[in-house]
Amino acid sequence: MPKIKTLVLCVDRDNDIGEKTKFNGYFIGEKKCMEVGNALLLADPEDTDANSIFAAVKTKNEIKNSEIAVITGDKDVGIKSDKEVLKQLKAVVGKLKPKETVLVTDGAEDEFVLPIIQSLCPVVSVKRVVVKQSEKLESSYYVMKDFANTIIREPKLARIVIGLPALALIILAIFGTTGWRLILGASGLYLLIKGFQLEVWIERVVNEFMSALRRGRVSFFLYIVSLIFGIIAIFYGYNKMILFGAFEWFISVLAFINGSIPFFFVAVFFFWLGKVVMVQMTSKKETKAVKDAWRLLTILSLAFAITIVAFTSTEFMIKPGVGLTKLIFSICIGFFAIAISLAIERAH
Repeated sequence: MPKIKTLVLCVDRDNDIGEKTKFNGYFIGEKKCMEVGNALLLADPEDTDANSIFAAVKTKNEIKNSEIAVITGDKDVGIKSDKEVLKQLKAVVGKLKPKETVLVTDGAEDEFVLPIIQSLCPVVSVKRVVVKQSEKLESSYYVMKDFANTIIREPKLARIVIGLPALALIILAIFGTTGWRLILGASGLYLLIKGFQLEVWIERVVNEFMSALRRGRVSFFLYIVSLIFGIIAIFYGYNKMILFGAFEWFISVLAFINGSIPFFFVAVFFFWLGKVVMVQMTSKKETKAVKDAWRLLTILSLAFAITIVAFTSTEFMIKPGVGLTKLIFSICIGFFAIAISLAIERAH
């Protein structure tokens, strides 16, 4: 085959030709490419790859000392299809030995192979075949597809773009239309944290809580009590400013906590019991097994203390008739439960 100066190249990256017709790439020459284009139009008149083939034929006739070629990829668009494109392109370039290439493409997807083509033969021009009714739709599709892939690959973006809307939908499913107030409040809080750059301060508070949970369970219990009294203070302070009826959503949240927390504790108890049994069965040393069992007992006592304090505090806010004495008494019981369990753990 004589050497040619310009290769007019059409790329079917997703191999619509192979999937819809009897032909398999690659194809060289105007006659063969016209035959493939006609077959693709008969198989699927709406396929834009056929437009690209005929546009490439037209371009070839406008350029002296040129030849046309059509190469295909694979329906599995990505690495697999690009490897097939590279393989066929090497064969075409090896036969024609062009000095330059003109790429004719029907949209954004086929242009992803541009670096592959340039690695074998310089691309002097890219001609896009614009099907007016689909150009914007196709470009928008690939922009959205790339954006979705970026979100999936980046955990930080996934938490914001996917995680937060998912949390909002869960809140709406639980609280109905009143959930919008919770969502707006949470959104405002998030914007406040970002606006005043409070992330570092919040991270320190969370680390302090986690450190207290690991090292000093009495401190963790006291932190929880402090947090509960802070919530009570906000509730009663704000209640002085507006009518009580405006707080129905908050009452609903408190009622949910008050009704569910005893059962949560029962769930924690059975989980704790299963953990104790597992420790006893898997531990090789009897002394270590006993020590782990008593350590787990202090964790259970911590869960019990938090449960009774949360139960009485929510009851205290829901039912104004419930006295403050009951809340203080529950705090004392919780404190002594943790103190006794810690004393027993150290004694053993």
